[in-house]
Amino acid sequence: MEIRSLLELNRLPDGISMVPIILYFPLGLVLAVLRFFISLHALLVSFLLPKTWFIRSVVLRFMFGVAGIIISTDGDENRDKRARILVCDHISPLDHLVTSLVVPHVCLLDWHFSSLLQWVTGCQEISPDKNKEEVVKYVKSIYSGTTLPLLFFPEKTTTSGKIGLLKFWSLPFELGHLIQPITIQANRIDIFKVNVSTVKSAWWSDLFWCLFVPYTIFKLRYLPVTEKKEAELCEEFSERVRQNMCRSLGVAATSYTHSDKTDYLKRQSYPLPATPVPNNTAEITQAPAAKQQSQGVPSPPVTTSQISVAPEVKVMVDQVKTVLPHVPIATIIAELDRCEDVDVVITNILEGNVEFTPEEVQAPDGNSVSPPTQQTVCPSQLTFKSDSFGRNAGNRHLSLEDRKKAMYEAARKRYKEKHNIL
Repeated sequence: MEIRSLLELNRLPDGISMVPIILYFPLGLVLAVLRFFISLHALLVSFLLPKTWFIRSVVLRFMFGVAGIIISTDGDENRDKRARILVCDHISPLDHLVTSLVVPHVCLLDWHFSSLLQWVTGCQEISPDKNKEEVVKYVKSIYSGTTLPLLFFPEKTTTSGKIGLLKFWSLPFELGHLIQPITIQANRIDIFKVNVSTVKSAWWSDLFWCLFVPYTIFKLRYLPVTEKKEAELCEEFSERVRQNMCRSLGVAATSYTHSDKTDYLKRQSYPLPATPVPNNTAEITQAPAAKQQSQGVPSPPVTTSQISVAPEVKVMVDQVKTVLPHVPIATIIAELDRCEDVDVVITNILEGNVEFTPEEVQAPDGNSVSPPTQQTVCPSQLTFKSDSFGRNAGNRHLSLEDRKKAMYEAARKRYKEKHNIL
């Protein structure tokens, strides 16, 4: 199974399936405008009535039903109010809105969005810039400050929900509480083959198409509450919940993560050459440098200003180059495309997991310095191994961070000693 099969890349179908949509378009546009004003009234009602009021849920579900968003539930007997942690699969940016009409909650999302959008939707942002300990502390403060359950989308990104589920984020399962799994599916009239969401769609475009088509049915199903077993690791707990959700949805439990989806989308936007890039980076140097090389004159190392990649990739390349200046840029780019993480790339290079031919490095006086004679660092010579295996994920994370810092300091020290830099 490829990651591509889990995603919806296009909103509309091809060929003859577009005919009903084209014929319906004028009526659908008028319907979308009328339903938009109904949605504004529903938004006003959501602000005026407290989340915990039952009448609020009834009124909003009726108003959204008139707007074409119909919500049905199943497995109500499995709903347990003791469970303060809700986990749900993720098929569109509207999922938290749909679930809030059935069970009031505080939704925690792992991506940046404006304060205005947080106020309108009632969601809380878990900043991806924070480390794990800060995130756990922040989530626990929210948990203790509200009586509402917390909703997580442990896949951390959207998929079609028709083929399989991504691996789950372990954070919701580390809070030490009962877990209430919820599955969500969406269906539309067969004649209009319009996907609910796509990999690059925004919440407002998904909302427009919900208002445009005759109706969209969101079906929520409560699964039995799951509790962590004694001596069970959080990763095992999250996988057990995921397997139960997969059986309920009739999909596969894939080995992909949200990072694999990000990596796939980056490759689609910034494809790498089909053939391996040579270590001398001849294919990404400018013409004068190539001419000098053909004449036997060594060309200077390539800089990030000479390569055509996304700005965020250039920033990450510069970060790696600062610590490991003798590593070719082409090697760094290839490793970043595979790992998408500066820390992981530096660690892989230091541990000798990446093969490359070192470049000459410019010394502070402007003269070229020969690259290190040792191509990679032998893992057996490193003294960054942990003395013991942590009993929990938090201890293992701290140990890994300490070893990373030690690796960086050792790399900087070796570089300064090599080039006599004070």
